[in-house]
Amino acid sequence: MRAITFVNDVSGGLGGLADFRLFQGNNQVARIEVAPGGKAMLPTDTKSIVAQAFTAMGEFNLSSNVVHFEETAVTLTAEVLEQVGYYDFQLAVSPGTELNAIVCENTWRSPVVFKIVHTGTPFEAVTIVDASNSARISTASQWNVLAIVDGITTSKVAVTDPDATITVTRDNYGGYTLTVS
Repeated sequence: MRAITFVNDVSGGLGGLADFRLFQGNNQVARIEVAPGGKAMLPTDTKSIVAQAFTAMGEFNLSSNVVHFEETAVTLTAEVLEQVGYYDFQLAVSPGTELNAIVCENTWRSPVVFKIVHTGTPFEAVTIVDASNSARISTASQWNVLAIVDGITTSKVAVTDPDATITVTRDNYGGYTLTVS
């Protein structure tokens, strides 16, 4: 199993939880808290992906069907269909048009929230797409990571290795540093 490992190497009196934030493209896809001296792993080779869409129609909140897929390039289309006088909010999956991307299309007249989860992991992408618009969620093996410890945010580091270890340590200036190995 391939996984990114997050290590909190901060100890001592001021050492606190490290709140690691993992971004893929512009989307934060995971938030993992690691205790001082601890570590956590996030699988990066999962193929089982689940998606659902949410919107509003007047006073009513609508939830679409849940769709499952394994491809890293798909198009998800949220649409409201009329069926025998009733409206049905559906999420359809079709082949992707962009390499390493999930394209979320909203054909409805109100904003739609797309929620995409890798089954069995804390990986979750949530994006809002305005009416008659689309958004792209990257599935490329390229991430950015930051950590927040004791209210101090580290600089982001780039990660392309799906088996990388990201370690937060205290620096010489009272802040914290991330290293990738």
